[in-house]
Amino acid sequence: MYAPVVTYEVVNASYTMRGDTASDPPAYEIGEQVSIIYNPSSPESSQINSWSERWLMPALLIPSMLLAAVGVNFFGLRAVWRG
Repeated sequence: MYAPVVTYEVVNASYTMRGDTASDPPAYEIGEQVSIIYNPSSPESSQINSWSERWLMPALLIPSMLLAAVGVNFFGLRAVWRG
């Protein structure tokens, strides 16, 4: 699995960050320019600005959590009804 490593500059200071989403084959080529987002007051806190980096984990976790909550409530209520 390959995770992107990005180096960027903010006000003459260089920062390096590792992407959160690994893939095989790699999502990016070596030397490819990518868009990043960062907190201006804390430039070392950054993220690659892509759908998979920003939204993949919430897109997987939220439906899973909702399904688990429905299942727990269903079986919990069923147990109460059965006595």
